[in-house]
Amino acid sequence: IGRALVRNFRAGSVQEGGSTITQQVARMNFKEVGADESVQRKLKEIIYAVALERRFSKDEILDRYVNQVYFGAGAYGLQAASEEFFDTNVKDITPDQAALLAGLISSPSTYNPRENPEAAKQQRDFVLTGMARDGFLTEQEAADYMDEPIEIAEPSDGTNKQPSIVEAVIAEFS
Repeated sequence: IGRALVRNFRAGSVQEGGSTITQQVARMNFKEVGADESVQRKLKEIIYAVALERRFSKDEILDRYVNQVYFGAGAYGLQAASEEFFDTNVKDITPDQAALLAGLISSPSTYNPRENPEAAKQQRDFVLTGMARDGFLTEQEAADYMDEPIEIAEPSDGTNKQPSIVEAVIAEFS
């Protein structure tokens, strides 16, 4: 957020956004926050984020986020993305598949593995490197996964693109 503020101040206009996961959950769930790029929206986002943090743990907020965020190809939420890209339940994905999905969040169109497989692989490998750095994988495991090609399922027929959990979460926040 600070980096975005400095960059925007220096540019004299909005060049970069910055928000926490909690702020993004607030924006996704409360229409009162709005979607315009303004200081007023950012302040509303912060107020709603503080309220969310008082009511929910960080793990609960993260759970809500990954069950709502857009992964591309019409898939909202981690389960829908797992089905869309790997034709499998999220509980059954491998670390390299998880890394690919995590990498999609920042830019689903840029890192779409069907449209931009090389960019998707670079992003996946970036996430795998971070997983090794943070101790979730050994360096050897990360290197082995990086050697693997990305294997993506055929596009789904559109079923379960926005899982019911999203609707339940939205109802809970409303």
